[in-house]
Amino acid sequence: MKEYWEITQERAVASLAVWGMKPEFELRNLTRAGHSATTQQLSQLATNRAQQEGDLSDARAVHEELAAKLHELIVRVPGIIEGMLLEEDALHDQLDLVFAVDANVSEASDLRRARLLVGLWADFNAQLAALQPPKPALIVPYKIPNSDGPASNVGQADFGALITLCETRLQEEANAVREVSKAKAALRGAERKVDRDNKRWYLAWMKMYPVGTPEGDAAKTQVPTEEGVAPPVALEIATLTVNVDRTVTLLYPENGGEHATTLELQSRLPGDADFGHTMPVLRPQQTVGPFPGGRR
Repeated sequence: MKEYWEITQERAVASLAVWGMKPEFELRNLTRAGHSATTQQLSQLATNRAQQEGDLSDARAVHEELAAKLHELIVRVPGIIEGMLLEEDALHDQLDLVFAVDANVSEASDLRRARLLVGLWADFNAQLAALQPPKPALIVPYKIPNSDGPASNVGQADFGALITLCETRLQEEANAVREVSKAKAALRGAERKVDRDNKRWYLAWMKMYPVGTPEGDAAKTQVPTEEGVAPPVALEIATLTVNVDRTVTLLYPENGGEHATTLELQSRLPGDADFGHTMPVLRPQQTVGPFPGGRR
């Protein structure tokens, strides 16, 4: 299915071909050369948009993998430390602060809990080192889900670095979302200009060269217009089912989406600045996800 800008571009290319019959024909602030240049821009802007969307997808994949690792550790490590503390240990006060932060709300909540946990982890390691004989620092194995690779060992310093990396990747993803938004806006703006200029040209051309003249007949037969085209209809979601594996299954009705040039599913998660998650619609149903732990 053609995108909106491709339809406008094809119409403009056809118009430019007819315009070539009288290349000296001009409108105020609109020449054939200028219209050709803005028409060619559409492909370049669409390529840039695709590149930015690819960069966003890559940034999101890296970020979500790190966020999933952070989430698992902030759930597991406090339980490990709790099981190793004596009932009267003063570190229970810090542990209570960690547990007071819900780990199943948002990534911002995960990061708050992680910042509390990294201090507790350091103090717990110091306590282990002070024992007689001293015990080694707490090391936790972590394996990437659905990965064939070996598990890695995570210590307190590694966990602190993970927090910093998650914050950095979160900002990089936010920057990528903005770049996608800017690229989409640039393409839409250019498409609207080409569309307006093309309609201006067509109306003026048909006044100058009416049907019955070679120029007018060429425009009438070769340039597609929007006459009689119905407006696009939005495609609604019939049902939405949240699955236990952090995926969501969507069911679409038979009708809807008529006359649309593209059908995209857009979504966002808590903490996202925009609806930066986009994917093609697959009828009659599709499953999206899994989303990172701690997101709703």
